Amino acid sequence: NELQQKIYDVERQWKRGFRMSSIANEKLMIKMFGEFSIRRGDIVVSNDQSRTKKVWMLLEYLVANRHTEISQEKLIELLWDDEDCDAPLNALKNLIYRCRKTLSVLDPEGKVDFIKFERNTYAWNNQLPLEIDIEEFDDCYKTAMRSNCSVEKRVDCFLRAISLYQGEFLPKSSYSSWVVSKNAYYASLYNECI
Repeated sequence: NELQQKIYDVERQWKRGFRMSSIANEKLMIKMFGEFSIRRGDIVVSNDQSRTKKVWMLLEYLVANRHTEISQEKLIELLWDDEDCDAPLNALKNLIYRCRKTLSVLDPEGKVDFIKFERNTYAWNNQLPLEIDIEEFDDCYKTAMRSNCSVEKRVDCFLRAISLYQGEFLPKSSYSSWVVSKNAYYASLYNECI
């Protein structure tokens, strides 16, 4: 079938481009405790750079919910809930463009799409190798809390979790309701660790 062949060709080209990009082999290090930042080698993108709050809120939300495809409507509600916006869909598309532009410094070859768009939903590209401090923190806590975990392993996990907790979850976005609940969650786990 001709359509299946075209789909196969597009997928093959995309995979080839992804493999050729050096970012495909180098982990992104994402920090959400304290200051939000994304690091690839010596290159750092962080929310202390001159970008608007909405660019960072969108990036933070996509990363924090990276295992979820998020509808355009949900993102519009999240980003412009308390504001009047004449053309919210266009505003969202523009914001996505600005996010991609912000992230482009991490991939000078321009071969990686950090933010995926499929079936009218946006999502973080989970094919990129990465480490996120909140996920490692969560894993350390859960491992330490297992009933079959040795005392030595439990102490190591708690110490690692404590070292990962470099401050509140996304403090510059603490005004957002979704951040408040996650911040309370991580703070309570941190208190159990200490």
